Amino acid sequence: MLAKIPKFITVPALLLILLFVSYVLSNIGSGKSSFENFFLGSQNLFKESTPQEDPVDQLLENSAKNFDGNYAIYIKNLKTGNLSEVNPDEKFTSASLYKLAVMYKAYDSLVKKEISMDETLSGNSADLDNVLTGVQDDTDLGNQQAASFDNQNQTIAYPVSEALRLMITISDNYSALLLAQKLGWQNIDQLMEKEGFLGIDLIGPDDPTVTARALGNLLEKIYRNQAVNPQSSSEMEQLLFDQKINDRIPKYLPQDIKVGHKTGELDGIRHDAGIVLGKKSHYIFVFLTDSLQPLDAAEKIAILSKQIFDLLEKD
Repeated sequence: MLAKIPKFITVPALLLILLFVSYVLSNIGSGKSSFENFFLGSQNLFKESTPQEDPVDQLLENSAKNFDGNYAIYIKNLKTGNLSEVNPDEKFTSASLYKLAVMYKAYDSLVKKEISMDETLSGNSADLDNVLTGVQDDTDLGNQQAASFDNQNQTIAYPVSEALRLMITISDNYSALLLAQKLGWQNIDQLMEKEGFLGIDLIGPDDPTVTARALGNLLEKIYRNQAVNPQSSSEMEQLLFDQKINDRIPKYLPQDIKVGHKTGELDGIRHDAGIVLGKKSHYIFVFLTDSLQPLDAAEKIAILSKQIFDLLEKD
């Protein structure tokens, strides 16, 4: 004799049968089998989820609406390798960012013993003034050093070590020119090409030009101790950490956060390129701008820098 099926089983089973029959009848002509309609529905319930947009990419997309003029941005998370960029290969007049290339070549020549730290570099102020157009920096500190030689035809002399310090930390133009002339503009350019920084062009038909990507790659080599050699990388990084012009990338960052960077400034141009060492994140941030409102552009760099820092430190 068959066992009697309890009501608590038969009632739900009956309801399921009725539901299935009803579903089949309601989906006749849908073009799908009853099985597909019942178990998968009239639409695919298992759609592939769209990858979530990177928050830094999202920030750049939203911020771009407020930027005037031409700009390029390159941000690389040095721990994860995540890259966010806008116009990274667009060429910009370098302003004083060419000094990063001069510094790089100086350390290359120091290692090869082509120059020494205590070697004195000298030049005539009038002669140096003649070649400053297009490469001089218009920052207050950069001009302060040159101002003492205005309208004077006199000799300017620095040891290589001091020229490097002044060129990077206060963007001194005479120091940069003395170094560049000693090293040779073409030699600097050739080293940039050899190292893979193809967007840095110091001897082209236009003013010296740079791209955000090339500068980012140069800074990353310094960070990873791959620029010339580990000791040279460390010394270059320290020069960048000693930067005195801090109205852009570091402006709104906490005081205890290390930022090694180099600014560039000419009429309409405000650049900054640096390495930021946060408590949770290390990253490269390069922002190049050519704008009719350069003061506004500098402030936007500072604001975006803080927003990026906050995002990356949350991870």
